[in-house]
Amino acid sequence: MKAVLFSLLFLITSFSAQSTKELSWHTELETAQAEASSNQRSILMVFSGSDWCKPCIRLKQEVFETKEFKDYARDRWSLLKVDFPRSRKNKLPKEIKAYRNSLAEKYNPKGYFPLLLILDEKGNIKQELSYKGGGPSSFLSNLD
Repeated sequence: MKAVLFSLLFLITSFSAQSTKELSWHTELETAQAEASSNQRSILMVFSGSDWCKPCIRLKQEVFETKEFKDYARDRWSLLKVDFPRSRKNKLPKEIKAYRNSLAEKYNPKGYFPLLLILDEKGNIKQELSYKGGGPSSFLSNLD
């Protein structure tokens, strides 16, 4: 009886953990591309200023942290966050900053924040997105 109860508890806990599992955001394009290629997904690339860009912070709170977005994105995208924090406590090492600057030169030459791009597994831009508020439903309705 104890074994059955333990098994049932384990299954319930596992199911709950999977349904609330946090999304994994990559910080390197190559890693996101490898995941996208192996799972036949597109890449959602987000240029963000996590500690200074108010629209970026709003996008994170209103969309990326919601269950609706997580459920939608989990099996559709490899997620890539290219963050450019400005505060001293979040200062990036020179190598990481140089890498992110190279991504910005290629994918965000105008320096828009936030900028959201859908890429194929080879890094080609398929779609550019924006967020003007309205939560995850509004954001997700703008997708192809």
